[in-house]
Amino acid sequence: MHRDIKPENVLFESNEEGASTKLIDFGLSRTHGLNDRDMMNQVGTPYYMSPAVLEGKYDRSCDLWAVGIVSYIMLSGYPPFNGTSDYEVQESIRRGDLVFERDIWQNFSIASRDFVSKLLCMNSSKIMSADEALRHPWIASA
Repeated sequence: MHRDIKPENVLFESNEEGASTKLIDFGLSRTHGLNDRDMMNQVGTPYYMSPAVLEGKYDRSCDLWAVGIVSYIMLSGYPPFNGTSDYEVQESIRRGDLVFERDIWQNFSIASRDFVSKLLCMNSSKIMSADEALRHPWIASA
């Protein structure tokens, strides 16, 4: 588990078109097997923390939640859960009011919204897996 996926931790390998991306900063990462106990430490950057991380009982799905947040931000230009302080951001995440503002999101495919929605589930057991995310029609068609 990386536990701090965010745009600042994703770099392009070069300036060339089609360059590979690299995930950096593994300072908060931990190994977590399928049968391991849930993690409890609230670590990461508030905007990208899943509700389960905020509750102190989470698994590897927290990284998939963060991918959903990054995807939302890359498409819309703003975070799905916001506030003027870390506390307000965390409360917004806990409420889970995911909104796809029509004037912004109407320009994107239904598949892109479906991809983000399936990663930003309040119930961590319903977040799609990494394999499902890679097979999602929006990703598979890219």
